[in-house]
Amino acid sequence: MLMIDDAIAESCVSEIAKLSPFGKEVISYEIQDDFQFVLLSVVTDGVSDVSPLDRKRIAALVDGVVPKRNGEYSWMVSFTLKGQIFDSYFGGDLMSPDSGL
Repeated sequence: MLMIDDAIAESCVSEIAKLSPFGKEVISYEIQDDFQFVLLSVVTDGVSDVSPLDRKRIAALVDGVVPKRNGEYSWMVSFTLKGQIFDSYFGGDLMSPDSGL
């Protein structure tokens, strides 16, 4: 059975922080669905030059780290501005690998 733990989630946070304009302090995560799903949230306040392509690249990073499962998604990344979600990506379903990206 697929298990998503803090190490996997922290690895996502580290990769995002290393390869994007966002520091670890603005990235949070929550493991859900009996350790089968991770929700990552990136606060974009104060970073003005993040394009849709940058956000998609962050989603692709997460997709490369989080284990996939059959028939259900295993991750989601939400981007917030002033407390509101304005964009999100999801993935990790082996049956539809490109949906949500």
